[in-house]
Amino acid sequence: MILLCDEQGTVTEVEFPRPPEVIASYFLIGESFTSRIEESSLQKALDFLIELKEKEQCYGYEINYLIEDTIEILQLSGYFRNPEYVLMITSETHELMHLNRELMKINNEQMNRLRREIKSSMKDKGEESTFFYNEISKLNNEVINTQREIERKSHELKELNRELQKLVIKDPMTGLFNRRTLAERFKSEKARAKRLNYPMTLMMIDVNDFKQVNDTMGHSKGDELLKTLAEIIQTTTRDGLDHSYRVGGDEFLLVLSDCSEENAEEIAKRIDEEFEKHTEIASLSYGITGVDIESDEPFDTCYSRVDQLMYEDKKRRKQ
Repeated sequence: MILLCDEQGTVTEVEFPRPPEVIASYFLIGESFTSRIEESSLQKALDFLIELKEKEQCYGYEINYLIEDTIEILQLSGYFRNPEYVLMITSETHELMHLNRELMKINNEQMNRLRREIKSSMKDKGEESTFFYNEISKLNNEVINTQREIERKSHELKELNRELQKLVIKDPMTGLFNRRTLAERFKSEKARAKRLNYPMTLMMIDVNDFKQVNDTMGHSKGDELLKTLAEIIQTTTRDGLDHSYRVGGDEFLLVLSDCSEENAEEIAKRIDEEFEKHTEIASLSYGITGVDIESDEPFDTCYSRVDQLMYEDKKRRKQ
């Protein structure tokens, strides 16, 4: 499949050199190229676009693409033809399975032809020859069944590996990302913000009086409240642009792309208003800071700054 994108990564044209298969529905005109890519592969997809623009061509990038409950492995290649990207995309999963099926089909055709030839040549040569022919047929069927089982087991193993990858980088309770990929994501988002010349902001959120929720209502209710907050954050922010992390027991960090501090304040207000509907005990404190995309300021410095701003807000709320 060939994909054309503008300089902002928005899909402008989709072409198929052969009849479209499942990947035909993966990328839609008017949507961002990265909007449906599985979170764990978003970093690779962004690096791919950056390298493509800098070097004008690149290949060999592998990403995971999430469609409902299924993850497809896509191979990315392409070149930058100012002012647009030309991307060539193939589905590894479908191509490998298709190739294996074709090989099995050829094998079956060859063996059927061989069966006919053996059967014809042994027609009048007695029971021993018939037994020999039947044994060859049996062995061939066993080989085919083994090939099918290997294909099935290989597919299951890939699915298990993908699920394991999710468990490693995601918080199992809220479904948000944990801190493992945070620094790397910050670096890539900062590079993209600089390249596309738009603002970037960090927001730290902390739940006030969360211990009181656990003490008076039980830890299960406290867990439910954190899950609710995670859902509010996800529905308030933008898929493919904003990224949410659980960085502590009741602390969350948002990496907001193409978002000023003023816009971040509005997002915090919407989160706050929705969160108040779900609890009479707890409240939220915020820290918001812009990222200087032109500087070499490391992630740890930005993180410490937004964390400090959040604690200052928490102190003000207690006064």
